[in-house]
Amino acid sequence: MGLVIGKGERFKLKELLACGEEKFIFNKEYQRSAMWSEEKKQYLLDSIIKNYSIGSLMLKVNGDKFEVLDGQQRLRTIFEFVKPKPGKKPLITSSSTEEFPEKSYEELQKDPRLSAGFDAFEIIYDKVFGGTDQEVASVFLRLQEGMALNVPEKLNAMLGKMRDFVYELSRQPIFKNGVKIGEYRFTHRHIAAQITLLELGTKIDEQKTEFPDLRFGQLKEMYKKYRLDIPAALKSRLLGTTNFLYQSLGNDAIVVRKKSDLPLIYSIASHLRRKYVADGNSFKEFITEFFTNVANIKVKEIKVAKGPFEQYAELRRKGLTLETFTNRFNLLLGLYLTKYPNILLKDPKRSFDVGQKLAIYYFKDKGICQYCPGKKEVEWNDASFHHLKFRSKGGPTTVENGQLMHKKCHEELHKNQGKDLDIF
Repeated sequence: MGLVIGKGERFKLKELLACGEEKFIFNKEYQRSAMWSEEKKQYLLDSIIKNYSIGSLMLKVNGDKFEVLDGQQRLRTIFEFVKPKPGKKPLITSSSTEEFPEKSYEELQKDPRLSAGFDAFEIIYDKVFGGTDQEVASVFLRLQEGMALNVPEKLNAMLGKMRDFVYELSRQPIFKNGVKIGEYRFTHRHIAAQITLLELGTKIDEQKTEFPDLRFGQLKEMYKKYRLDIPAALKSRLLGTTNFLYQSLGNDAIVVRKKSDLPLIYSIASHLRRKYVADGNSFKEFITEFFTNVANIKVKEIKVAKGPFEQYAELRRKGLTLETFTNRFNLLLGLYLTKYPNILLKDPKRSFDVGQKLAIYYFKDKGICQYCPGKKEVEWNDASFHHLKFRSKGGPTTVENGQLMHKKCHEELHKNQGKDLDIF
């Protein structure tokens, strides 16, 4: 059966209450979690008492029940007012309700005129029959056009394998029992979608790391592309890295409190696991120390960003743009490899990787050639990285064994001291 929508159906509020809350299925896959403030709930009650419109609901027929596609907050507020949950403070009307200020439903029933008007209030709804899940999700998205629906809510309504996997990923321990980031309006699912896109779209070569744009358009395209199937290798990498994060950080993951930090930390962990002999203890030590220091930085007091913690705090303040994400990644990875300069690459035949080059260039040798007379500055595009102990003689490819030089200086050194296995 195709999707059919019956518009303009009505029932009186008294009939709604007679059905009871159990008559309605609040589908959280479409709707936001319960999030209305008490003031907003009171504003709705005020509108009902004054017989103002509260907008129409959208209800899908599901057997003898209604699945609420739109209107969850309004229905929950009405049921909370009429029948408070045990142990919870009863919801009362607003002090701005001139005829009936700050009263409970039980007190409202004592005034026949007000109670009759409340019970007779008509609720308008569109009744939805049949249709596939995708068709229903499409109706919901169209309904929300122009409304304050945020990015994770839009993504969550796009059904398919990617949506289901992102939901599964967002329930991993690093989200549920680790970081101090609330699940307000599907925040965890949004972050899970971002790290999935990072795992799919990050490109790494010897000179730089390129990241995908994490805005809605690119996330939406990912959901569409992988609607029917997701590569098993992608799932394995994502679940492996999120598990590494939780096993490494454990309870100390609470130092991660900003939602833009977790995709970055994930990218650092993913890069380390892919390129290096990763050590969970060192990773934990670095992340907890770094973000504890960043938490003590007051951005408003920064006039010139000098230290790495101030630089990071300033970059984070500018938002999660492609540029700031890249700069934050380079800063963090360079610092990590400077702190642990003897960490080994998984592939010993490789030249210095981009992270090691960042650490040597910016932190170890601070942009200064270590060979030419006068120790002159080196532009990044003219940088070459030398093994202090030659690779051909067993020298490891580590930050500790690395040295910054001009390309010509590096060539001259090997003309004087003999060839090595360096890649210029």
